Amino acid sequence: MPSISWPDALRDRLQSDLARPEGLQHLAGELSLHRVSMARGFKKRYGLSPVQFRQYTRAMKALQELAITSKSLAAIAFDSGFADQAHLTRTLKNLAGYTPQAFRKLHR
Repeated sequence: MPSISWPDALRDRLQSDLARPEGLQHLAGELSLHRVSMARGFKKRYGLSPVQFRQYTRAMKALQELAITSKSLAAIAFDSGFADQAHLTRTLKNLAGYTPQAFRKLHR
């Protein structure tokens, strides 16, 4: 049985706990890779840097919760791994073009 490749292992790690504040240096050390080589290899495989991938994954989780729950924005921000509600709002505005409130109104 083949072992999981390091880009896939890193992807799984980035998706598993969105609130985990690990930096690239720490993750590279765990995978026994140089930080820059790890970032380049990951981007080559997935089209996004590890940082962009984690941000996108966090945003997708937040958008999903906004569409299907009535949780507060602060709770969604926390559950999705954002520093605070303002961080969530800035990120969603940049990636989706909507504030969390506007997105929620569109999907209700």
